[in-house]
Amino acid sequence: MLDGQGWAQAGVRAHIPLLRFMADSPVFVLLLTAAVYLRCTRNEFVFDDKEMIVRNRFLGDWAMVWDSFVRDSWWFIDPHHLPQSAYYRPLQDVWFWLNYHLFGFAVPGWHLTLIAVHLIAVWLVFEVARELSPHRWKPLIAATLFGVMPVHAQAVVWLIAIPLPMSAAFELAAFLCFVRGGDQGGMRRVWALAFFVLALLSHESAVVFPLLLVAYSVIMKPERDHASATASIRHTLRRAATESWRFFAILAGYLGLRLWVLGFISERHFANPMTLAQSGLTLPSVVATYLQLLAAPWSAGPEHPLAIVSSALSRDFYLPIMLMGAAALAAVLMLWRTPQRSLYLFCIAWIAIGLLPVLNLREFSPWIMVQDRYLYFSSAAWCLMAADIMIALLEGLQFGTIVILSAAAIVTSLYAGFLLHLETFWHDDTALFSTCVQRFPRSWFCHFELGSALNDRHDPEGAEREYRTTLAIKPDYPGALLDLAMLLERSGRTPEALDDMRQAVVLMPQWNYGLNFYGNLANNADILGAADLRDSALEAVARLPGGPLEVEKTRAQIDIRHRDFTDAETLLEAASAQDPGDAELWALLATAVAREGKNAQAIDACQRALALKPDPALAQVLQRLLQQLLAA
Repeated sequence: MLDGQGWAQAGVRAHIPLLRFMADSPVFVLLLTAAVYLRCTRNEFVFDDKEMIVRNRFLGDWAMVWDSFVRDSWWFIDPHHLPQSAYYRPLQDVWFWLNYHLFGFAVPGWHLTLIAVHLIAVWLVFEVARELSPHRWKPLIAATLFGVMPVHAQAVVWLIAIPLPMSAAFELAAFLCFVRGGDQGGMRRVWALAFFVLALLSHESAVVFPLLLVAYSVIMKPERDHASATASIRHTLRRAATESWRFFAILAGYLGLRLWVLGFISERHFANPMTLAQSGLTLPSVVATYLQLLAAPWSAGPEHPLAIVSSALSRDFYLPIMLMGAAALAAVLMLWRTPQRSLYLFCIAWIAIGLLPVLNLREFSPWIMVQDRYLYFSSAAWCLMAADIMIALLEGLQFGTIVILSAAAIVTSLYAGFLLHLETFWHDDTALFSTCVQRFPRSWFCHFELGSALNDRHDPEGAEREYRTTLAIKPDYPGALLDLAMLLERSGRTPEALDDMRQAVVLMPQWNYGLNFYGNLANNADILGAADLRDSALEAVARLPGGPLEVEKTRAQIDIRHRDFTDAETLLEAASAQDPGDAELWALLATAVAREGKNAQAIDACQRALALKPDPALAQVLQRLLQQLLAA
């Protein structure tokens, strides 16, 4: 008769082939991860997906491939006025081009390819864990935790977040090749360099990768055969420099390329008012939030608004420092004497190095300084460390293997449950920003975006409610004033709309609004008969770089509306000579001269405008006009 222990041992023996397969192969964890993420294939294009993918008129062209390597990531918004952003991520644009040719705008296909990138990263975490620890179950547990970690929802479910998983996958591949290459290097080190290049071209956060290699060489490969500690440290640092200098050389080349393409290495976000001192005072709350996201899976989500800290006496400054200090002290006391302390120290260094690029807070808009997706690469180290700690704590118990696998299954189930819930947040814009508003009711950004989503869904009452809530929290935000004015205008409440427009035109300069916003505002004011508002908008735009040209374009539009085609032609000929790459100028000129009966000149202007690939709506108007002119 078998007792309880006998039955347990018999059960384990019966399942030994399956357990061996699970431990030695990543197939199980890959299938589990894919199953959990398949739910998101029903999601739609969300938020910036629409701008970068749906409304990208160059998406299917070869220009999307070639020009992305010599221009910034948002160049397609206006390729004649560059840069359009502070980001250089050519492989992101190539990825969008490839997905468009494979799936068009069928969203499930886009989600499946992004899930595939995540699965590659999961497999690489499995292999890295196998290299860093001899324990049989560690690769399975670490990769499983990484595969279904809730904090990855944003990076894997939001389509334009692809640069983070892509870059992390290349970094993991580079690190694996570096480790397996050993001291001899060889082709594996060459592959490591190649993967590092691809990581840099995917996302700028890969600039810190050489520091990870230095940390690995210093922490995981200590020297013990020298006569003194000083000689050992000197030799370790020399070896680390020898092994990593090629990666630093590639990094220098990348920074030079970035400077050539963008005109700068790093640029402060136009809407971020933080001083350098405020940035330093805000750092503790940012770091503490990221660590909380790693340790508390239920805290993951699409939004984490933080206040800008202006004083060292603020609890948002000293409280995170105290909590992180206590946690660090507890970790040292618990882990320093363990045999695996080198591994834990390396994982902590990995997490810290991975976070370095997102600690330059002035590069980010102040309302989204913390984002889940920026933890993607660092979370691999967290999972490696968590798996090792779990095994160290439980393997000495009776039925150690069963207890370890049971504990891993419980944690995995909790992670998967949170992740499945998080995937629904990203179903569409309304779901996304409704969730944000519920979680953070004082976030003016979330209320504004929810208002825009409701406006797109033809819910004017809901949109007006959210715009007014935005202004109650952030009364100086002109975007809410302008969108609210458009709603009021459509509902016949013209005096209220004009009041909002007048407030907006005063506030717009400090928010770095594009020239076209002023032009649209002036046009709307003219349609509504508000000459004072029209002139105020034109005066404001004239003071901005490139503003005088926008004034000429707007005055020409107003002339065409008032049937003064001769003056419009004069203005547009002068403007198109100054900026021949503006398709809208040529389209307006075609309209003006066509109304004057100058068909040959109108045909030429139409063809020039179409050659510049205007947005689809304008292109359709031009095609119809060109057909009419050719038929005349």
